[in-house]
Amino acid sequence: MRFHMLALAALLSAGTSAFAQTPDFKGTVNEVTPALRARAEAAITKAGYRPTVLQFAQDGNLFFTATRNGQTYDATVTRDGKVYFSNGLPEGSAPPS
Repeated sequence: MRFHMLALAALLSAGTSAFAQTPDFKGTVNEVTPALRARAEAAITKAGYRPTVLQFAQDGNLFFTATRNGQTYDATVTRDGKVYFSNGLPEGSAPPS
């Protein structure tokens, strides 16, 4: 089951990472403001991970790729500031962003 979730996350992130940083989502539920991004990155860092790529956002939830101890993780920061991480993969084994 975990493999299926990681595969789904990889597929979603591969196709949407280019859109996460475009201005086309201004005024929509997928908009990412600098303040939202900074808050999410701070929450990931506080949890002991290093945020590397903002993959996409949806309805106030931000989805990142993060690293820690040579492992790559998918990180989700909810609109209320909670952070959830996937199981780690060795760096370099995650699909390209």
